[in-house]
Amino acid sequence: MARKKLERETIEANSIAETREVSPELSRFKRTFASLYHRDFFLFWIGAGLSNIGTWLQTVALGWLVLEITNSSLYLGLVNFASSIPVFFLSFTAGIYADRFNKRWLIIATQVTAMILAFILAILVTFKIHTIFSIIILAFLAGIAFAFSFPTWQALISEIVPRKDLLNAIALNSAQFHAARLLGPTLAGFVIATFGVAACFYLNSISFLAVIASLLFIHHQHQAKEIKLSGWEEFKEGFLYAWRNRIVLYLLLGVGILSVFGLSFYSVLMPIFARDILHGGPKVFGNLMGANGFGALAGSLMVAYISCFVRRSKLIKYGILIFSISLLFFALSQNYFLSILVMITAGFSFLMVISTLNTILQSITPQKIRGRVMSFFVWMFMGLTPIGSLLAGSLAHYFGAPTAVSLASLVPLALTIYLFFSFPKLEND
Repeated sequence: MARKKLERETIEANSIAETREVSPELSRFKRTFASLYHRDFFLFWIGAGLSNIGTWLQTVALGWLVLEITNSSLYLGLVNFASSIPVFFLSFTAGIYADRFNKRWLIIATQVTAMILAFILAILVTFKIHTIFSIIILAFLAGIAFAFSFPTWQALISEIVPRKDLLNAIALNSAQFHAARLLGPTLAGFVIATFGVAACFYLNSISFLAVIASLLFIHHQHQAKEIKLSGWEEFKEGFLYAWRNRIVLYLLLGVGILSVFGLSFYSVLMPIFARDILHGGPKVFGNLMGANGFGALAGSLMVAYISCFVRRSKLIKYGILIFSISLLFFALSQNYFLSILVMITAGFSFLMVISTLNTILQSITPQKIRGRVMSFFVWMFMGLTPIGSLLAGSLAHYFGAPTAVSLASLVPLALTIYLFFSFPKLEND
């Protein structure tokens, strides 16, 4: 009885989310960027965007550096595993901290830590004293900082943006991340070719100052929470909410499948495709990543624009279908321009789905446990990446990158078929 009541309340909340509150006098352009009219979110958005450009500079440079010094797809997977495994173990703890403590200062602490680690990596590469093992250790430590930052980051948005613009803010937060994903890799290809990989790590370290400054200038007031439950009891409360709520559970499982069999495969193996399949260098690698980022930016902006008049279930189902087909075409392509086009489509469809899943989760979850639910989202999105990274690296090592990505594309395709039958029933319960 309690479970049916919980599902009924969630469906009602989801109906509200499907028709988000938007002032009718707003033009369609203003509606698309409505959340940026709020000062705190605007500052946060700008600072995060600049910082994320630096993060993508480092991501591309790190992948290229590992390939240069090891010439191994297995080590590419291992470095990605090291950077993402902390999320697997710590994201739930981070969600509890996000619900208990001042989110702004928690994020600042993680950004300062990541800034120092990027600078250390730059020094090691500059003086040529880096090894694959030092890279793995630094990637692991940066992953710990990220594990505490990301769920807190997601939960903070709902506290600096009014509810009527929350869904728009979540979509635009994805947009700035993927605008950086468009600019960062393209810039990284130029910087690596001109100045070397160490320059990317220095630039990333400097870029953290932007988001730190923006967090210092926002007017966010932390609302102290009376701690009545132990950490384990708070985790259990959040877990039971997600487990008993069928909509939340389905959405989280969808995120996990897309992360493990989608994002993990093509992002980890992208250097292999750039060098061995398309016979290019760091610029080709950067352009492929940039194309994917451009598509993701377009997808997140589309969600911000049409989220008020298109059912999100359709965005999810058709988005996963397009993403699966794009992944398969990328695996089979040996043409540079076709690969660029397919990466744009893959980025567009992936972000259309992930932004939609994120907005539904945030809009239907009570604020008191939103940090914990978003930690589950982060765990599914990033915490399972180590599994995907190792699986991608291992399959590519034994069967080749194209075969590995082709096999991976079949999993979200199967999910699409399932959702076409399950989602209508879910919405009409």
